[in-house]
Amino acid sequence: MDYKQAVCPKCSGDLPPFNGKKTVTCEFCGTTVVRENVDGIDYITEILSPTDDPLTDNPERTKDLTSNFTDAFEYTKHALWGRWMRWIVLIVCSLITPFIFGFTLHVMKGVSPAPEPDNFVKMLTDGLKACVIYIVYLFIPIIVGAFLLTSMGIFFDLGLLLLSILLIFILAILSLLLANIGVIRFARTGSMSSAFAIHRILFTIKKIGFSYYSIITIFIYGFSLIIMSILMAIPVIGWLAFLFGLPFIFIFTARVMTNLYDSTQ
Repeated sequence: MDYKQAVCPKCSGDLPPFNGKKTVTCEFCGTTVVRENVDGIDYITEILSPTDDPLTDNPERTKDLTSNFTDAFEYTKHALWGRWMRWIVLIVCSLITPFIFGFTLHVMKGVSPAPEPDNFVKMLTDGLKACVIYIVYLFIPIIVGAFLLTSMGIFFDLGLLLLSILLIFILAILSLLLANIGVIRFARTGSMSSAFAIHRILFTIKKIGFSYYSIITIFIYGFSLIIMSILMAIPVIGWLAFLFGLPFIFIFTARVMTNLYDSTQ
């Protein structure tokens, strides 16, 4: 049975125009459809379903991951090493969240090499908007976490406490996956509404690969937290290293996420 071009045969969502292309991808379910022109009318005659996305299913994933991390490291090193005044400015910015978020938004635009942190008014205003985006996405885990942990004071149970922590962690990771793509979309478009276009964000995550994206996100944030915690435990020198490490982590993470996003474009 043939299907008309305008509707995806898998989810019934509206398809984007072909514009002379042989195939298009449904923005709602990720299915690729193939066009065949019969008597001047476009029909879909074949459906190519998206492949599974686990890291182990695609041997190229390891290569992509290495390339991504290598690029992010070189990008961050070029942004900081030998540019001591910029590094010091970004240390100060890292201690004031909206400023460092405003700077990483410029990184997320795909600017290369890294931009100068000189327009502080725009950094502040953009950074505040990025903060709002993260707060909105993390609102549910924060509320659920506050409720569960408050309840522990009334009905304490170790097993229930561990289960609550696991639930909060899962909700936080899922929210962070959405928020990161949302912030990048905001950086690219300047529109707050694009940061909350959930169906498009989910489509981007699907193209990246949910498990692949999740593994990278958990690894980066988890590894950074462990390293920073170790540094903070070292008197004097550790705190100094912690301060110098903050800009590196912010820029490196932003670049990795940007590379993931750009891999779907």
